[in-house]
Amino acid sequence: MAKYKKIPVVVEVYFWDGNPEGDFPSWLRKAINDKKAKVCVDFNNIISIQIETLGGSLRVLPGNYIILGVMGEIYPCKSDIFEMTYELVSE
Repeated sequence: MAKYKKIPVVVEVYFWDGNPEGDFPSWLRKAINDKKAKVCVDFNNIISIQIETLGGSLRVLPGNYIILGVMGEIYPCKSDIFEMTYELVSE
């Protein structure tokens, strides 16, 4: 069986802290305006962001990251997975 290593790419991320009035990056504001993402409140008063992806609707809870992929797609990533997979790069 062959093994592969992921090609390193730089992505933009936004840490969702649960503040619906947060300073969203322009690409997330555009997704919200285009109805590809929306801020929601569930019956337990938990504020989340729903993101429409090719794989279906995914929920971003406070404390998770939202990633802008290399093809302009956005998707959520849980904090523990994000911290094991990504490292900060200098600009």
